[in-house]
Amino acid sequence: MYKKIIILCSLWMVILIGYSIGNSSGQEKSGIPLGQAPSTPDNIMKVDEIKIGMKGFGKTVFQGTTIDKFDVEVVGILKNAVGPKYDMILIRCSHPVIEKAGIIAGMSGSPIYIVTDAEKEPDGWLIGALAYGFSFQKEKEHLAGVTPIELMLSDLNKPPEKQSYLSPDESQDGKTRTVQGVQEFNPSPSRDGGYHSSRSYIDGVLCAELKPLMTPLFISGVNSYRMRYLAGALEKYNFIPLQSGSATSDLKESVSKDLAPGSAVGVALVRGDEEWTGIGTVTYVKGDKILAFGHGMSKWGEEVSAPLTNAYIYGVLSRLSMSVKFGSAVREVGALCQDRRSSISGILKKSVKMLPMKISVQNLKTGRSETFNYEILDHYYVFPDVIPWLMWSAADAVELTPFEPALIEVVTNLKIKDFPAVSFRRLVSDSPSGAGCGAIRNVFNPIWYNPYMKVPVENVSFELRVLNENRNLQILNVWTEAEVKEVLPGETVKVYCRLKPYLKEPFVKTIDVVIPKDLEPPTKVTVTVIGSNSLTSPLPTPTNIPELINYLKSFYDGGNLVAVLTLPDTNLKFRGEVFERLPRSILRGLINQWDGPVYETSPFDTYQKRPSLLKPLELGQDYILTVEPSSRGEYLVSGRGSISINVVKYKHK
Repeated sequence: MYKKIIILCSLWMVILIGYSIGNSSGQEKSGIPLGQAPSTPDNIMKVDEIKIGMKGFGKTVFQGTTIDKFDVEVVGILKNAVGPKYDMILIRCSHPVIEKAGIIAGMSGSPIYIVTDAEKEPDGWLIGALAYGFSFQKEKEHLAGVTPIELMLSDLNKPPEKQSYLSPDESQDGKTRTVQGVQEFNPSPSRDGGYHSSRSYIDGVLCAELKPLMTPLFISGVNSYRMRYLAGALEKYNFIPLQSGSATSDLKESVSKDLAPGSAVGVALVRGDEEWTGIGTVTYVKGDKILAFGHGMSKWGEEVSAPLTNAYIYGVLSRLSMSVKFGSAVREVGALCQDRRSSISGILKKSVKMLPMKISVQNLKTGRSETFNYEILDHYYVFPDVIPWLMWSAADAVELTPFEPALIEVVTNLKIKDFPAVSFRRLVSDSPSGAGCGAIRNVFNPIWYNPYMKVPVENVSFELRVLNENRNLQILNVWTEAEVKEVLPGETVKVYCRLKPYLKEPFVKTIDVVIPKDLEPPTKVTVTVIGSNSLTSPLPTPTNIPELINYLKSFYDGGNLVAVLTLPDTNLKFRGEVFERLPRSILRGLINQWDGPVYETSPFDTYQKRPSLLKPLELGQDYILTVEPSSRGEYLVSGRGSISINVVKYKHK
């Protein structure tokens, strides 16, 4: 009896050890650490297992929120199709809607399944997401490219590198969650759009390209003629804008927040009084993680965090060039955390912090004013492109004549994290169709494209006061008194400037120009009279937040007449400071010890004319002498005029 017990115990130990070894080896083989659940679904089929002729189905929404199935057949496996080690599965699709409309923008992300045994495995094997289309196709071919699911899962399973902008109170542990990602991708402004044309030309040769399907961008709050220009501006993001509207309260109540493979999903770029939401299709859901689109939205990497929404599809707009889904975003359901080459991914039931923005517009002729509130995607590449369009829409809302000349006062209020709010004013001559956005862009360039830092903007607001009249004041000519041929250091010279208002008689303005006492004669100086709006900040490129705030405050608001004296001496601009008229011996010593490049600035423009922002050491000859404020707030001065003055040690009798 004793021997039998020992034998039974030994057999039991062997079974346990064998099971443990088998389980361990199985997990090591699949690359899954012990104690962790698999990060890939069980029903996937890799590219190497797929054969031409296999059939199955895809899932997407053609109308409402109902997930429909469409038939697919594998017609090819394209190795390295759109890049090294980036294979593509080529399929043919069929469905009554597809027969009529073809491959549709908005189907991006539609999960594709292969069915090898309809009885045993009716749900099929997931092979990837429909995501690519040809630039042109023959009728009824309906070929599409599928991004393999293993490429999409590899993005989802990459280790986290940076923290997201998820709200801490929405995370499971009460702390800010980290999300998965790799190195950031800085998209080029010249990047081409996606599947957007019935024909594609390269150097005049007709070619067929396999391109990512364009992303429908549902937009509310923009009128028809703005949409035409917006379409061209958004092409670089692979977006096709559709004039839509916000979802009704009834629709929000009736549409489920739950997302499943094949559901319509949106990424919100703007919300509030205007809404911009890009729409695609969910490919894969596991727990609180989601994969969609099958291609990048704009390849922002993990430097992006945006609200994910569910969506309602009203129908499909069939067009000759490209058909597109038409619908509305409904409500927030999660957070976009990554925008990669093969997919977008996010976390469900999480919230996202967006950048608050307010725009107030006043029509000074009619007295009508409106205030608009928005939240926009807090991303350094989207921020500068979105602001002008929102300002234009706000200007349209107060019934300003869009293309007439106008005088526009723009007051910008900016709050940077951990610093007091800063406010600055710009007066510009522009049509309401431009809404003064050129001035805003010039002022904000050091924020958007600063090579030294990313500026943590907490909120921004704009106040626009628009007078729909031509208030341009043109400089015709500049002169001094005839007897003024020579002047001494410290003397005052009267400079006369003839100004011409629109449709009115010219008038003369006098500016008293004081020649610096410490100017060493004999020398010749030039006095240039210009409008203050032509001047940019006299400070060098900011390298930190305090320098940036001082830089923004130093801008000239416009509407003033300015006399600028160009001196033979040289100023030094270095790390936010201006060192005026340094002795050449000191300047030479500083430059000799400086190991970087030295740049010489234009006499009047210390920002736009410089070849690069990477300029910690700059030389400048600007010397703002006199500001004449009489035209402030009434006209904007344009043009310039110059005179030369001889500075002598003694005057000749």
